Amino acid sequence: MVQAFRAGRQNATDQPRPGRPSAKEAQVSSVATLLETSHSVPHSLTEIQKWQRYESARMHLERYKKKEDAFLHRIIALDEAWA
Repeated sequence: MVQAFRAGRQNATDQPRPGRPSAKEAQVSSVATLLETSHSVPHSLTEIQKWQRYESARMHLERYKKKEDAFLHRIIALDEAWA
């Protein structure tokens, strides 16, 4: 930045540049509002949902006990491929 001023630049505001556009304040505010009002994860689970989560966790624990780190590597590899 110092070099730019030595070369004659007069202000310190960001100059437009190629690449990914920056977000405007209104866009950031809109996304923040959307995130605050979104309820994608339920805060209270039914008894059936609790038991389903318990069963999934129990099955994962059993698989980990049998296969150890190989089981964890599989989860990470699937997650990276899916993203």
